[in-house]
Amino acid sequence: MLTEPWPPEYNPALPPRWHHSTSPRPLVVYLDQWCFNHLSRDRAGAKLDKPSEEGCFDYFRMLALDGKVFFVLSQMHYRENWPRTNTDGRWDTAVTMAELTGFNTITTAGLRHWDALVAIADYTDMGIPIPTPKVFGWGHSHCISGKERTASIIDRQTGRRATWDHLPESNRTQLTELEHHLSARIELALLARRDPRMEPQLLPFAALPDDGKGALLIQEEHSIRSAIDQVHRNASNVRTIVEGRCFLADATQQAITEACQQLELGPDAIVDRIAAQPTATPAETHSRRLSKPCRSRAATPSCECKPT
Repeated sequence: MLTEPWPPEYNPALPPRWHHSTSPRPLVVYLDQWCFNHLSRDRAGAKLDKPSEEGCFDYFRMLALDGKVFFVLSQMHYRENWPRTNTDGRWDTAVTMAELTGFNTITTAGLRHWDALVAIADYTDMGIPIPTPKVFGWGHSHCISGKERTASIIDRQTGRRATWDHLPESNRTQLTELEHHLSARIELALLARRDPRMEPQLLPFAALPDDGKGALLIQEEHSIRSAIDQVHRNASNVRTIVEGRCFLADATQQAITEACQQLELGPDAIVDRIAAQPTATPAETHSRRLSKPCRSRAATPSCECKPT
């Protein structure tokens, strides 16, 4: 992957990496894939349909290099660029994305759990603040997992990252620059080269039935019966509890359960809350107290992305 011909016009000067401590907070901009495709034509000097758009790439790059604007990549940029069979077009777009974003990325890792924490804390009137997640970072690894990992030079003798504190300053500077360019080179390769081995990390896994489904249903039934036994058993309460459980998807229910555990609440805290309000329908209860905080606060936790 790293031995393929590289675009001769690739500019290794990249925008600065995102730092959460940067002040004042720069503007963060998200461009759709077609915008990068269009900007790649402008970068190449192609004649555009709208003359007023010519020079946009150079202007955006100037803002990015100055750190005034941070353009970010998401999983969709990798998903949409990789399948393109036009190798030149795929490379051109990847270079454009690299020179504008500097491989700064946005991640959704952990947002479901944070979303559930916010909802549960609000729904149960706990009155505790839930820290806002850090969704901006650097590199493909951060985009997928939420954890930054950069390439490094490995010492063959130790098998660990090489250290060169004992070397002259000129050598240390050269090795540091080499390691930095190596990381950028790998990130560009991930953007430009379609590698089928990486696709399972981006594509959703098929939800196949498994033998444990029956056991899970039995556990769910016992949990529901336990919740019902703690309140007055009548048709309204039973229906509220059962429909409340059915209202949540499996993945959401798992996130709710994990959030309850972290907040030291019982596994049936939400069901108990629903059962205590038999006059409200499940849709009314969850839309008003559970879904609303999720939608308004989880979509853009820092309110920094501006789709264009």
